[in-house]
Amino acid sequence: MAPALALETPPTSPRPTGPVKAKASFKLAQARARAKRLQRFEDESNLKLATNELKSLSVGEGTRNLSVFASHHEIGEVSLGLAQYFGAIYSLASLMLVLFLLIGSYHLHDFRTNVGLGNQYLVVTKLLVADGVPFATESWCKKSDENFAAERISIITNSLGARCAYNRTSSFYNCPTVCTHYTTKRVEYVKSADLVSSATPNKLCKRHLPCGMSTLSEEEKNFCCVETLNDGTYWYDAEYGNESDTGGGWVAGGSLDWIENRKGKETPEAVYGVQVLTTLLILVWTLWFHKRQLVVAEEVNAENVTTGDYAVAVRGLGEHEWRREDLATHMAHYGEIVTVCYTKSIGRLLAAETKLHVATTKLDEIKAYRAKVAALSPLPARRKKNTMTHAYHAVAVALFNLSTTGGFGTEKHLATLEARVKKFQEKCDLETKQKIKNVGDAFVVFNFECHKTRLFEDYRRGWYERTLQWAFPKLKIGAPRFKGKILTMEPPPEPSDVRWGNYGIWRWKRVTKDCATALGMFAAVLVGVVLQGVFTTIKNDLRIGTYDRQLYARATGTTPALDPEDAALVQTYTIFSSLVIVAVNVFLTTTAELLSTWQKFSTQSEFEASLMLKLCVVHVINSVAVPASFSRCPNAKAAEIDTLISGGEGVSAISQNGKCLWYAPGGLVESAFYLQLFNAVLPNVIAYVDVVGRLKRKYLAKYARTQRAMDAACDPPQFILA
Repeated sequence: MAPALALETPPTSPRPTGPVKAKASFKLAQARARAKRLQRFEDESNLKLATNELKSLSVGEGTRNLSVFASHHEIGEVSLGLAQYFGAIYSLASLMLVLFLLIGSYHLHDFRTNVGLGNQYLVVTKLLVADGVPFATESWCKKSDENFAAERISIITNSLGARCAYNRTSSFYNCPTVCTHYTTKRVEYVKSADLVSSATPNKLCKRHLPCGMSTLSEEEKNFCCVETLNDGTYWYDAEYGNESDTGGGWVAGGSLDWIENRKGKETPEAVYGVQVLTTLLILVWTLWFHKRQLVVAEEVNAENVTTGDYAVAVRGLGEHEWRREDLATHMAHYGEIVTVCYTKSIGRLLAAETKLHVATTKLDEIKAYRAKVAALSPLPARRKKNTMTHAYHAVAVALFNLSTTGGFGTEKHLATLEARVKKFQEKCDLETKQKIKNVGDAFVVFNFECHKTRLFEDYRRGWYERTLQWAFPKLKIGAPRFKGKILTMEPPPEPSDVRWGNYGIWRWKRVTKDCATALGMFAAVLVGVVLQGVFTTIKNDLRIGTYDRQLYARATGTTPALDPEDAALVQTYTIFSSLVIVAVNVFLTTTAELLSTWQKFSTQSEFEASLMLKLCVVHVINSVAVPASFSRCPNAKAAEIDTLISGGEGVSAISQNGKCLWYAPGGLVESAFYLQLFNAVLPNVIAYVDVVGRLKRKYLAKYARTQRAMDAACDPPQFILA
């Protein structure tokens, strides 16, 4: 059950008329705010002491704040939901620490000791001859002026992509590759061989550029090479038929050894086995912890006696005009009945009175402010000397009025507040004239807990019996009925958990609200998907274009490669893209909270459960599914050797394989890391710092003119478990 930290009781008494002359007490407002916080009473005798403390404005002597490391039982005495929240945090943090020491450290060691990242690639020109051994010549080339060392891309170095062992996910941007140009023309091969034998063999890099580059001219495309990951396996028979290729131009102890040494670099099965073990441990812990939470909740509930231990919530009565004695007589054979209470159709009236209470508080505050301003005008001559002090107080009062009442206390603002109060007063008068009806639920309180238990045992029927009861309502099947109605017995919510202003909503209206909420959340998620898609596409295009410019400049020597600037730009976009996801998450969270409030759940626990479900779904979609979907990782099938020789679409498709942005600098893995970092730190830091709230409670609240406005300004922030 979620904690109710700052319950609002709708006023039923008429608001005072005339100007409010009593001076507001900031000390009293702070004492009332402290009394609303979750605190623990030292013993039962201090309950009366706490009441006297509130009257004497000395709250705190009979109570103490709960420690951050308080036990589940201790917090559960005040709030079961909050106890489960902190219990889950501590237990999960301990589990993550143990898993890191036992398992995560092994992963890090394996990744960092098998780093296959590099900035070099081997350009090979291969002459294919009929029924003979192909000839080949090669030259080393660099992709950038800087090496992709572990310090440069530490996030990728500590990931599965550090090995550069998989064509499906490895990136050509930071993994060593072999770029092969196939030809059947001896003239072309001889020219390439002459470039290798010359004093500047790197000219072969300029002659044969990777086909996947987007900046190639038509002439460069005719001599481009097909780039493949050097993972120690031989994709194409024509390229890696056998080691006899050394007779055609491979240098023994050089390029061949470099290729051969890449064999066996794939991730060992032990790494995957450890990952499976980690998943199983987390699942086992989740099941154990959930069961443990239920046990502790039952123990705490048994130790704390509340009205819910003796009451039953009755559902299924429908709109009726029965007397309370009728239902009490029906329930009497289970035990002694203390009272029966039908829920009434006064929810709209309570909601209207709550809005009227807020509106009158703002109106009274502005009236008191204007009266104070009128009394101080004109400004006394002795105060004109303190111009800075007067300006400071004027700004503080203006900020308080704006944050509390939504305006600066002008004539227009006053007229707006008066019109709003009049509107809500008319709404209350209209609801008061409506006939009060029984809306279908009831609360029955027994004198002994065993009597309530007896009722639950009688109404606890099997699923097949309940199905037959609903399918054939005229047959006398299942639990006893009341006036022909099929009743449902449920444990009642605690009084502090009930939102009385939301009672009285008919079933069809609630279904309509649920459908509208689902559509609203779908629209919000769609907006987030579009924003992420647009920004991710821009970032990916920028990354690919940056890589192409770096490689082209390094291979041709035409213009200097701007590695530091390009890397910084990509890194900035990576971090900013994570911030965009966090911003979308904040937008989705706000939307989910507003829609959950609009659904008007009867209890705070139902509100929390619905909000938690919405947040889990939309955050998984926005933080996991959408980034993975928009992160490109092409994987074309191997082309026939004839296609590789002739070029065309087959070569273009194969050449896109290395443009996988999962383990590339600025790719999916780096974005996921920054996203987790921002999601774990940024929202919590913002909520903890709470600059606006602290400023309002600590400083601006002092400038309130009425006690009700000052109390509202000093209220502690609401804590929503979801």
